[in-house]
Amino acid sequence: MRQRWGLRTKQELTPALEDKLAFTITATGSFSEAAALAEKWLGSSVDDSTLHVLTQRLGERAEEQLQARLKTVPQESAPQRIASELAIFELDGWQARYRGPGFGKKKTKKKRVEWHEVKVGVFYLQEQAGGKSKDRGVLSEKVVVSWVEEGGAELGRRLHWEAVRRGAGRAQHILVLGDGAPWIWNVAADRWMGATELLDFYHASEHVWALGRALYGEDQAKEWVEEGRIGELVSVQTAFSYFNRDATNILNRKEVGGGALYDVGCYAVNTSRYLYGREPARAIALVERDPEFGTDRLTSGMLDYGGAHLTFTCGTQVVPYQRVNAFGTKGRIEIEIPFNAPAGAPCKIFLDDGSTLNCSSAETTIFPIVDQYSLQAEAFSRAVRTGGSVENSIEVAVGNMRVIDALFRSAESGRWETV
Repeated sequence: MRQRWGLRTKQELTPALEDKLAFTITATGSFSEAAALAEKWLGSSVDDSTLHVLTQRLGERAEEQLQARLKTVPQESAPQRIASELAIFELDGWQARYRGPGFGKKKTKKKRVEWHEVKVGVFYLQEQAGGKSKDRGVLSEKVVVSWVEEGGAELGRRLHWEAVRRGAGRAQHILVLGDGAPWIWNVAADRWMGATELLDFYHASEHVWALGRALYGEDQAKEWVEEGRIGELVSVQTAFSYFNRDATNILNRKEVGGGALYDVGCYAVNTSRYLYGREPARAIALVERDPEFGTDRLTSGMLDYGGAHLTFTCGTQVVPYQRVNAFGTKGRIEIEIPFNAPAGAPCKIFLDDGSTLNCSSAETTIFPIVDQYSLQAEAFSRAVRTGGSVENSIEVAVGNMRVIDALFRSAESGRWETV
């Protein structure tokens, strides 16, 4: 009857069946996937909630055994080993998805899904760090401990116990590597006082960039406009072009959105909207289309911001070039390479009061070499992890398309079009 009806939540299981189901759970990525696999070898249906309950029950049993072990004095597993010169602890944390108290219920005010930070610690001795395999370091021996908690005290307790068993107590020096989170240094101070604390390179570079943004800003042109450094902003001029005649390139396929205005003209539109801080009232454009591709290979346009303008030219069959000039009543801002930061050279922005016509009066600000795509990915990751905002929201994108549509309508009608 049990085989015919299948396994359901809170059903009694034999030790052998528990063992097989537990192995299936660990070998798969989710309870539903484990249930589907178990159904194949069991020959009857398995409810994923059954596996969830089993996991909790086995976890509680394992936790009782672990707590009893943690109350004992750890004995080193290889006391004959020569004392290590350096013991290394690496600590980190990440958000993991858990089933909430309302999971699986059709009507509930309780959370169906909850997110908790999983804190993890890794311990190894210096001599256990070997060479590289596929560009990744290899550890011949290590111990990994994880725990879900607000602080890090319990993780430190568990990791320290396991580390002592593996020779941490006789190591001459201790190194703690972390990402800068306060809880990591608190654990280090609590468990390994006197250890050398090291911030990993990736997060160190993030903190340096955060400091740079705080000191110098990453939106220098916008800040100068808002501070009135050039007086009232009345005109923005933008040029963005490259040469591409490859018929197979997606940029030259009209049916999938190829062409100059969609590809690079959008930057001119968005730059002006960003600097002015408002939407244009109307638009006008002149378009030259490729006779073979049908895409706009050369587009020039103007946006009316009510007493202020954007004028721009973009092209897909023009010498490669890009530049932004923002003209005010008292000064001018020029961005040398505004859209594709070069990989091997710094970016420059100029602030000119117009006292000379050969630009010798311009003040130059130099920004360090950056990988703009990495910065974009980091900004997105930061927004996902912290729940913060992104610089360009979906509303900004929709507004940009509204202007582009007006420009294309103008190219067909030959007159100004309302945005």
